[in-house]
Amino acid sequence: DIFGLLQQFLVMSREEFKIHRSANHLSRLIAAAYLFTKSMDRKSRAERHVLLKIRPVVLDLPWGPKTVMGVCVAVRFLSQEEIFEEKHLGKAVQRALPGLKIVSDSFYLLEGHSKDVVVLYLEIEKENGDLFSKEDLRELKTALPHEVQKAVEVPLKSIFMPRNEEEILKHIVALSGQLRFVKDL
Repeated sequence: DIFGLLQQFLVMSREEFKIHRSANHLSRLIAAAYLFTKSMDRKSRAERHVLLKIRPVVLDLPWGPKTVMGVCVAVRFLSQEEIFEEKHLGKAVQRALPGLKIVSDSFYLLEGHSKDVVVLYLEIEKENGDLFSKEDLRELKTALPHEVQKAVEVPLKSIFMPRNEEEILKHIVALSGQLRFVKDL
């Protein structure tokens, strides 16, 4: 299973993401994602679960090494319509600990073998450039799971404004099957 996950990661992740991170860091990320999905399989499907791992990461940038904080989050959805993406995780992180910003090109989304579990990874840093204190980490670890649960979006069934072209075409096909005569409403 983990080798399939490794292959998926190598194929699906962007080159800009892999180039600035060490092999050790990438292997830890893959292992965390694997363990999160296995742990979620053992938990109840009737309630939302959030698993979290936060650890310092050293990025190898062209102008020198930079220490940031890596955040790996696994979320179990309660229905297939729910959405949790980069913008949701970013807002949850900023609500949990104000004064943070997301490192550009640091987001990675790993959709597991089950549709109801998603693993997201991104890196954060303080806006003023300071390093994270132990108090900051403690506050982030306690507040972030609650903020992630609140940030999961449950879209309303839209009648007037479909979300994308695929939904529009689905409605057109359904409507064309319902219309029989020119005078039909």
